Amino acid sequence: TTGIDAEVDSRELAIGGRKVVFDVTEPGQALRFIEELSADPKINYVEVDQLLQSSQDHQVSGANILEDPQYHWNIESIGFSTLWEFSQGAESVIAVVDTGILPHPALENRVLPGVDLISDADAARDGDGRDMDPTDMGDWTNPGDCSENSPGSASTFHGTVLAGAIAGNNQNSFGIIGAAPQAGILPVRVSGACGARVSDIAEGIVWAIGQSVDSVSENLNPADVINISFAIERTCSVFLQKAIDLAYERGVH
Repeated sequence: TTGIDAEVDSRELAIGGRKVVFDVTEPGQALRFIEELSADPKINYVEVDQLLQSSQDHQVSGANILEDPQYHWNIESIGFSTLWEFSQGAESVIAVVDTGILPHPALENRVLPGVDLISDADAARDGDGRDMDPTDMGDWTNPGDCSENSPGSASTFHGTVLAGAIAGNNQNSFGIIGAAPQAGILPVRVSGACGARVSDIAEGIVWAIGQSVDSVSENLNPADVINISFAIERTCSVFLQKAIDLAYERGVH
């Protein structure tokens, strides 16, 4: 009924609703499509499946970390050394919904079976769609990959960085230990080249708490905590908020 017939893909989503991908080239065509659908009383809401980028910390050298105690602020100021007398996160499962993960000595025996939920095979760079391999294939880009004037960028391996900050075991040359060094890390890969779609992040939350997601196996290690580090400059979308609410209802932080 919208006059847009360039549908490329359509699928049901784990938390309800449907994702529809269109090949639109005319300025304003997508906005017109959304406005027409929103006016239909049978439809609850329509929103764009935004592409979000991970929030980056400033990079510092190993020498700076060793020489400057400000980089240990999290351990001392939050009081982890005192908390560790009671718990170091043993038997807790912390999902890292991010770029995936790579093997690292600081994460030995900490990583649980994860998932790759990137719906765009090109962005995933692993040659297929969703699967049970959360290996980070890199999120580097060439100039112009993400938009007409976007610069190129190197891979961040952001999911592995966060996993180390959460559950690193101090087996590294920097003397850095994670907040919960005995916790299990559940890698949920949702971000590839150019970032992560909101729909993939939301379904990553759903999978992490043990709910079923189409085309991948069930998560046998439901998360107690979910870490999501993506920058969004407005209120959460309705769809993403529904996934967050579902996690809270299940007692997941």
